[in-house]
Amino acid sequence: MPSMPSRHRTRRGPALALAALVASFAAGAGASAASTPPPSPPLYPASAYQGAAHLRHFVALARAHPKNLTDQFEAAVASFQNARPRQAIAYYLACVRLDPSFAEAYNDIGNVYRESLGNTKAALAYYLKATQVNPGYPFGWLNLGFVYQSRHQDARAAQAYLAAARHDPGYDGTWDALVGLYVADKEHALAQRYARQALKALPKGDPSRPYLEKVARGR
Repeated sequence: MPSMPSRHRTRRGPALALAALVASFAAGAGASAASTPPPSPPLYPASAYQGAAHLRHFVALARAHPKNLTDQFEAAVASFQNARPRQAIAYYLACVRLDPSFAEAYNDIGNVYRESLGNTKAALAYYLKATQVNPGYPFGWLNLGFVYQSRHQDARAAQAYLAAARHDPGYDGTWDALVGLYVADKEHALAQRYARQALKALPKGDPSRPYLEKVARGR
């Protein structure tokens, strides 16, 4: 299953204005007043972080402004996008030193360990940390569920997916994961129940609706 890096995944649509990003993060994650809040999602699409020139640019900004949370965060994203997992972790750790409540950075460290380094044990610890520092951050719960499911700990996975759905009921990836878990486990009544719940939460044009409608009808 693909992990959800953070709000900077491209599926959510175009990036927002910086002022809106800062306000959104400050409201949702409790950014430290002593440092510049990181954007959530980042200011640019993923392609703007890829390539050697972009990597040098963001790393140079981070080195020039070691107390600026946004610059540390974007250097981490650029490092991850350019297959520098250890460097990405170092910059994400710089973020949480500046703001220990920054759940997105803990989540993204988990993604680096899981996706790039194949270390699900370390990933699990960082996803748990993300949910501890901000229980309302849905992608920490979602990725936690992915790891539990990969370890065949399906009851824990279901609880994590449900927590993610409570905090972001409009994200179809969470419902897909939860319903898919119950379908795979042949828990058809639960699959139907949550498929119906998902259909109430998701907009009419959502691409997951055909699958969820099929499950809800018991097919």
